[in-house]
Order: sequence, then structure tokens, then C-alpha cells
Amino acid sequence: MRVFLSYRRGDAGGYAGRLTDTLIQRLGARSVFHDVTAISPGEDYTVAIDRALADCDAALVVIGPGWLTAESPQGARRLFEPGDYVRLELATMLRR
Repeated sequence: MRVFLSYRRGDAGGYAGRLTDTLIQRLGARSVFHDVTAISPGEDYTVAIDRALADCDAALVVIGPGWLTAESPQGARRLFEPGDYVRLELATMLRR
């Protein structure tokens, strides 16, 4: 089983990290995609994320208290911005 973790770093990064640690203990390192640990330096992160989403069997979304209200530098809610990575991950998950 391959698991993909989606989260906002500023909101739930620490929780996603601890969840990753636990999932790795149970499933093995190759079975968990956590961007910070799974993407190599210099690797195109959009390609890596797209590949991981295509290959995952399950996706977990870690939602913290500021997940929905996170704002862009212009003050718009990030979740409603077309280029927001969390939005793109969720849309891909739901399509699958």
C-alpha cells in the first residue's frame, strides 16, 4: 500500500511529520509519500507529487486550524486559488 500525505506546512507540518514517522514504521519508507522526505534535492517537485498521487492507494489530508483560512500574500484564501498545491492535490485525489 502506498500512502500520500497532503498538508499545509505552516499549519500542520509537524503533525504530518509525526504521522509520516508512524506510517513508515508500519508500512515501510517506500510506502509513504511525504514531500519533505520523498523528494530529492533538485528533483522537479511537481512531477514527483503528480507521480506519487498517480501511484498512491490512499491519501491522507492533515487539516490543522489554519488549513482553510491560509492566505496568499495578496490576502486571498489559498484553497480557492487555482495554483494552490493543496487544492491541486485534493482535486487529483477526488478525481481518482
